[in-house]
Amino acid sequence: MPHPATEGSAGEPVREKIVWVRMEELALGMFVHPLSSASFLIARKEQIQTLAESGAKGVFVDLVKSAPASLPDWARGMAGMRPKPSSETTAPGLQRNSRAAAFDRARQLLNRSRAPVERLLRQARLGKTLEKRQVVDLVEDIATSVEQCASAIVSLSRIKTVDNFTYLHSLAVCALMVNFARLAGFGQADVRELGMAGLLHDVGKTAVGSAILTKPGSLTPEEMAVMRTHTTAGHEILSRGGHFPATVLDVALHHHEKIDGTGYPDKLAGDSISVPARMAAIADVYDAVTSNRPYKEASLPSESLADMFTWQGHFDQDLLHTFIRSVGIYPVGSLVRLASDRLGLVLEQDAIDLTKPVVRVFYSIAQRAPLTITDLSLARDGNDSVLSREDPRKWGFHDWDRRWPEMIRLD
Repeated sequence: MPHPATEGSAGEPVREKIVWVRMEELALGMFVHPLSSASFLIARKEQIQTLAESGAKGVFVDLVKSAPASLPDWARGMAGMRPKPSSETTAPGLQRNSRAAAFDRARQLLNRSRAPVERLLRQARLGKTLEKRQVVDLVEDIATSVEQCASAIVSLSRIKTVDNFTYLHSLAVCALMVNFARLAGFGQADVRELGMAGLLHDVGKTAVGSAILTKPGSLTPEEMAVMRTHTTAGHEILSRGGHFPATVLDVALHHHEKIDGTGYPDKLAGDSISVPARMAAIADVYDAVTSNRPYKEASLPSESLADMFTWQGHFDQDLLHTFIRSVGIYPVGSLVRLASDRLGLVLEQDAIDLTKPVVRVFYSIAQRAPLTITDLSLARDGNDSVLSREDPRKWGFHDWDRRWPEMIRLD
């Protein structure tokens, strides 16, 4: 499988390069990226003082939008490189009825995929050889859904319960890998292969007891050792019959390796970890931390992306940048606060500027009351902007996972 296409030549425009800058390195002229919760240019020393007093250890800085003289030496050479600019993950200006139809199709696909995915997992649990044809058909359906409207299946598959986590996690990582691979520049055949790897990456967990998989508290060292056997078990399961590509086997075995060599099972480091396995590590963790689990409540997608940037040595940073472009700084379904003192639901990403999504405005903060629903493209309307991402619970939306899919379907 070839390496994804990269960028930085032939005069292509560089739109952003995001890095974590420690508080003591902040300077006038730096542009704070919205992964830090809000975006702004540091123009006064008082802004740095306010950040310091907030207790923040640092912020995300967009090197491209920052004044070169403001950057520390280690950062100045980085602004000219970034992943390939994405093709659109959804049709630009998708109309309400088209968007609603795309979400309905994605929901139907997720529902009808449950039985075949659970059948695959049952076959693996019983030691049977998995049916490759069935896997290929599932991946094709998911890839087609991603190509039609990536945000629909990717965002809907985040909504999980204890009852459906296992199969939806498999489908979610498949969809994330397909979308990730498309934006990274892989060809169609490789995109499908990476989707298959995503679908089957955790098949080895069928060899781990349900008491460990669903334990509501932290695992003991002994239980964690058992849990970690799922990577080698998955490789063994997929090796039966010789039906699956080497990439699929590699991802099952190595999606818990880390760039700094502290992962498992082989403690691989850096380029010793294949690109597909590095991609799967990102997609797997993102879906896991944005889903409710027996032992932990889901994190907000945008907060999860920000956290993942700070896990030094865990992920391939260039691939993480590409992944963020595939899901957006404000993923579909996110609640955001606008500069106009209104709340909006993120409907889709802008292909050029991830800080300016299409939002469905529905609530006045000043009046503490609902508004007539209006769709607003922040990229086309320069009169408003995202001020911050918001926790729906802060505003009394405790049923947000049920509410936002219904709001997207409104005509």
